[in-house]
Amino acid sequence: MGVQGYSPDKLERSRSDEGNERALAYYRHIRAETSRLLYKVIPESASVLPATKEEIDRLAKNSEDSLSRLITNHKIRELREALTKESQSQQFKGVLTPDAHRDPGKGEKQFPDGSALQITYKILMGDVGAKADMNSNGIIDDGIEADQLPCEILKQIHQLWQEATKQPCGWYNSEKVLEETATLNQPDQGFQESLKCDTFKQQTLFKEIFDWSAVAADRIYECPFVKDDLRKFSSNHHS
Repeated sequence: MGVQGYSPDKLERSRSDEGNERALAYYRHIRAETSRLLYKVIPESASVLPATKEEIDRLAKNSEDSLSRLITNHKIRELREALTKESQSQQFKGVLTPDAHRDPGKGEKQFPDGSALQITYKILMGDVGAKADMNSNGIIDDGIEADQLPCEILKQIHQLWQEATKQPCGWYNSEKVLEETATLNQPDQGFQESLKCDTFKQQTLFKEIFDWSAVAADRIYECPFVKDDLRKFSSNHHS
């Protein structure tokens, strides 16, 4: 018999949640500090000892991998369940109208409680996940914050939303991104518009979560899964 209203199972889950939160905070801190070093302390010059940058890169990768495992184990299932529910009802809650913008200052309150969009936002921007919004202003301000977004989690979220919306809706529009990188060497509207995505009213998941942040777009574009996806898309449409 546990404390009234608080069973042993609940207590164990609470302890597990507390441990998870501490672990997330620990790996987020390492990830942020290594990013600061790479951005501010380690110059791109021959005078820097390769072992120094190599060690920082290793710590950065290990902390990103650990963050990804924790978030996968503790939060991705919640997003999958919310997406399944909204997909079955064909009602994705909190989607922007085409000319609307989020109010970053409201944080997760920009979205309906328990919605798949809110869970996505919390996984990437909030304390329960990557906490890329390090200063809690609702915006990815710089490369250090953008680096807090784990590529593996971005990939999983992209795939889950594509599955739930029958493929059209994810972080970006592959065709548009390819067009822009060929002509401008940098994607822009490809992260904003997706004419086949009726769920987001011809916009993208990126627009829903980040509104517009060049450094967040750059971070996603750097991820290996995006390069792989664009190669496959290009191959399929030119074969």
